[in-house]
Amino acid sequence: MNDWDVVVIGAGPAGSVAAMYLAKAGKKVLLIDKAKFPRDKICGDAQGRRVGNIIRELGLYDAYEKIEGRGIYGMTLSSPNGTQIDLRVADRNGPPPGYVHKRMIFDNFLFENAKKVATEFRVLNITDLIIEDNFVKGIIGTNEKGETENHRAKIVLGADGANSTIAAKFGLNKNPLEHFIVALRAYYKNVENLTDMIEIHLIKNLLPGYFWIFPLPNK
Repeated sequence: MNDWDVVVIGAGPAGSVAAMYLAKAGKKVLLIDKAKFPRDKICGDAQGRRVGNIIRELGLYDAYEKIEGRGIYGMTLSSPNGTQIDLRVADRNGPPPGYVHKRMIFDNFLFENAKKVATEFRVLNITDLIIEDNFVKGIIGTNEKGETENHRAKIVLGADGANSTIAAKFGLNKNPLEHFIVALRAYYKNVENLTDMIEIHLIKNLLPGYFWIFPLPNK
């Protein structure tokens, strides 16, 4: 059993970024995920200006600009009645305000940088929490060999997504059916007339859903 300042469960964007900020603050951090990276996630793959600002704060922006992807300078938005507007960035001389990267690539970029600064990364499937005096004091998990590991920490940060073990433990994963969302994603080659803007289209038969077109390199 090891003691940590923080155990971060989930090494996706939220967990990896949290681990980097915590390491920057001098904390002893254990970063955990049940999967090995690179791994994929269903997502639109787009990141806005705030993501770039966070990456810049972490000192990774130069490397971030070199990831295989596409700089984004605005949005095309259409309504169910067919009205379409283009929201363009006024000044294109600076860095792109947004990017589109495949999640497999972007998540692995964040993970690899988090792994460099976190005290340790471990592949663990979290099975339970250590709870004492009504406070979470650590985690219990199974490693790749099927062995049980216990790790205690001052703080346990749950960044383990929609199927969160932490949320399930405290009954916080019971979302109302009307808030249930499903996403489908596919990549296409040789798509014509793509620009450096993302597209979001609201169609009457899909409301309150929508579909998106986010440009990437043609690979």
